[in-house]
Amino acid sequence: SYSVVWRATPLSGEAARGKEGAETPAAVALKDVYCRSRSSLRQTLFEIELLLACEQQVAPAECLRLPLCLSHSVAAVEDGWCVRSVMNILPGEQLDQWLFREADAASAPACIASPGSGGAGASSAGSRPEVSWISYLGQGCVLARTLILQMGPTLEHLAPMAWHRDVNSHNVLVSSDGTTFWLCDLGLAADSRAWPSEGEGATAAWKVTDIGGDCRYWPPSCWMVHCHGTEYLEALPAFCQQYQFRLDIHGIGITAIEVLCQIALAAYESSGACGAERTGADSEQERPWAQLLSAWKLYRDTVGAWWERIYAVFSEGGDIRPVHSWLKRHMVAEQTIELLESLHQALDACARVATPSTARLLGVLRELTSELSDLGLREACDRLKADGGPEESGKAAPVAPTPPSPTPPPHFVAAADGASESQEVSAFTLPGASPTRA
Repeated sequence: SYSVVWRATPLSGEAARGKEGAETPAAVALKDVYCRSRSSLRQTLFEIELLLACEQQVAPAECLRLPLCLSHSVAAVEDGWCVRSVMNILPGEQLDQWLFREADAASAPACIASPGSGGAGASSAGSRPEVSWISYLGQGCVLARTLILQMGPTLEHLAPMAWHRDVNSHNVLVSSDGTTFWLCDLGLAADSRAWPSEGEGATAAWKVTDIGGDCRYWPPSCWMVHCHGTEYLEALPAFCQQYQFRLDIHGIGITAIEVLCQIALAAYESSGACGAERTGADSEQERPWAQLLSAWKLYRDTVGAWWERIYAVFSEGGDIRPVHSWLKRHMVAEQTIELLESLHQALDACARVATPSTARLLGVLRELTSELSDLGLREACDRLKADGGPEESGKAAPVAPTPPSPTPPPHFVAAADGASESQEVSAFTLPGASPTRA
């Protein structure tokens, strides 16, 4: 199946639910999915049924960071069916695009200086003040924490009914100031009751359902199924449990690590190009954070290269078998385990020099992306919500705060609300998103 999404204006008020008092009809998203088989028709209708079920269930409004399905229809067409659905348009833009633009801004020449660089790399007249790459890690910690606290309850609400199976930064929307997140595109969702091998309603659907989602966010268990099949996975209990119950948990964990590291990595890599010496990277407290950025870059670039090979076949047409053989030959499942282990070691090292609040966040990220962990999203959110009191003394933030500038960086934003987020803000210099962003 394939889909086309249009932006539309309803001609009646019915599709503009939730817009009471609006002088003009609300814009909506009109999604047409063309299904060529009954299985793809069932999958498309499952997404609609899932959204309707979520809306009908009684739950706190803040738990449902999902689109509303306002209307839908099914029509027979040549060679299949067309499923048309009308949904509200969620605010914000795709998180991966937002991160790309913020990373591009963070790496702009003459805008980054490492701590202790003095006048080296000072910004010229008219350019924005210098911002340390460490400061962007502060922003990343707040963003990652907010992402989990907002997406966690939504995924927990979905879990009794479905696994999303495609949680990544392309399917998360973010507000322009980076404070609000939404989850979209449930087109690959699977019935969580039928998915596992055991339990009420279980049919071991995981064994016969096509693998799905963006492979850059796959856990090792997905690569094992892709390369070796489900029987191979059954012989590895921890990874088999991960594939049956923790796909969304891993997806949000990797996305949170991406949010933490992506902008800071761009600033870190460009700091040398600005002529500023990386003296801070040699300090005991900054070195683990540089290690984390390097581990993330290796992970991102490696799995990104695999994704490009797979995507080229599907976008241009061709035979997937040579790519599949190449992936097996290069033992990508084993490589993913090693890449994640490097990330976990770096997170542990950073936690040892971080504030207690940040250390808890890093520990949560480690557990969300480990096949050996049984940490659920509710427990993860509880840990992060526990940071309401004053920071304990004795451990520093990622590094000592950057000396205050006469004027704050133009990208500065207090990217959090509530006591726990405010506490995190106080521990860092937090450059964020420009409030004038389109």
